[in-house]
Amino acid sequence: MSAVATAASSLKGLHRWATGPSTWSALVGVVLAALYAAVTVEFNAGTRWRVAVITLVVAVVARVLGDREEQGRLRAVKRLGHGVVPPTREQLLAALLEAHRLPEVSFWANATFWLVGSVAVALATAALPGATWQVGARLGFIGIALGPLVSMVTLMLVQLRARQVVERVAAAGLSTHEVFMALPPTRLQLKRRLMLFTVFSVLTPMVLVCDLALVRGEHTVELLVAAPDHVAQRALVEAARSEGLVPLATVWGLVVLVVASGFLGGSSLGGPMRSLAVETDRIARGELGRPSVVAAEDEMWAVASALGAMELQLLIAIGQLRAAGTSVGGSLGEPRQVGGDRDAHASSPSNSRASKQVRSPVWQAPPTWSTRNSTVS
Repeated sequence: MSAVATAASSLKGLHRWATGPSTWSALVGVVLAALYAAVTVEFNAGTRWRVAVITLVVAVVARVLGDREEQGRLRAVKRLGHGVVPPTREQLLAALLEAHRLPEVSFWANATFWLVGSVAVALATAALPGATWQVGARLGFIGIALGPLVSMVTLMLVQLRARQVVERVAAAGLSTHEVFMALPPTRLQLKRRLMLFTVFSVLTPMVLVCDLALVRGEHTVELLVAAPDHVAQRALVEAARSEGLVPLATVWGLVVLVVASGFLGGSSLGGPMRSLAVETDRIARGELGRPSVVAAEDEMWAVASALGAMELQLLIAIGQLRAAGTSVGGSLGEPRQVGGDRDAHASSPSNSRASKQVRSPVWQAPPTWSTRNSTVS
C-alpha cells in the first residue's frame, strides 16, 4: 500500500468527525431554549408558530455557516483524508496546526452565531404583526444567556476529538520532535479557561433559574389578583401545580447541561494528565526512545513538550557518553600494550638486578581536614 493510501485510510472522514459535536450541542441548546421560552414568554395569539419558524430558519442558517467556517479551517486534513495530496511533511504539519486550532475555531464560531442568531430572532419577532418588543427582547435574552454555556460544551467536545486527530496526523509520518517544534507552547491560558468555565457553568443556570422563578411567580400572582373569588384562586393554584412539569423539565435540562460540562471539563484535564503520568513512568523505568505525542493544550501541552525535549536530551547525552566511552576504550588499548612490553623487558635476566634495586614509593593518603588542623596546632 502506498504512503498516500495509508495516510488517506487513517485520516479519512476526520474533518467531519471532529466537528460533529458542534451540530449536536447546537441542537440541544436550541431545544433547551425553546422549552425555556415556552414557559417564560407569553406569545400573542397567532404568533407562536411564526416565531418557531423564524427560530428554526435562523438556527439552520447559523449551523450551516458555522459548519462552513469549521470545515474551511480543516482543508489540509480533508485533502489528506481524500488522498488528494501526498502525506509530505509540509502537508502533515499544516493538518496538525488545523487540528490543534479546531476547538478555538468551534468555540468562537458557535458563540458568534448564538449571539447574532439571538439578535436576529429578537428583531424578527418584534417585527411580526401582533408581537411586541418585550417578547423579542426575552427571546434574545434567552439565546444570549445560553450561548456561552453551549459554546463551552461544544469546545470541550470538539477538543476531545481534535486531540485524536492530532495524534493520528502525527502517526502518519511526523516525529515527536517535529510535532513539538510545529506547536510551541506559547499560549498558557489554563487559568483563564478555568475561570471562564466556572463563570459560564455557574452563572448561566443561576440567572436562568432565577429568571424562571421570577417570571412564573409574577404570572401566578397576576392571575390570583385578577381572580373573582376564592374558589377561582384555588383553581388557579391547582392549575399552576399541574403545569409545573414543563418548567421542571427545563430546570432539569439546565442541570444536565451543567453536569455534562463538568464531566467534560474533568475529562479534558484528566486525559492528558494520565498520558503524561504514563510517559513519565516509562522514562523513569529507563525505556527511552519510544516517545508518544500527548495531545493537549496550554500548560499541559507545555509540560508534554518539555517532557519530550527532556527525553531527547537524555538520548543525546547517552549517545555522547557511549561515543566517549568507545573512544576512551580505544585510546587505553595502546598504553596497555606498551606497558606489557615494558614488563617483559624488565623481567629479563639482564635487568632483574636493576629492578630489584629500584624501590617504588609508598603511596600515602592525603591528610584529612582534622589531620591538617592537628598538625598546624
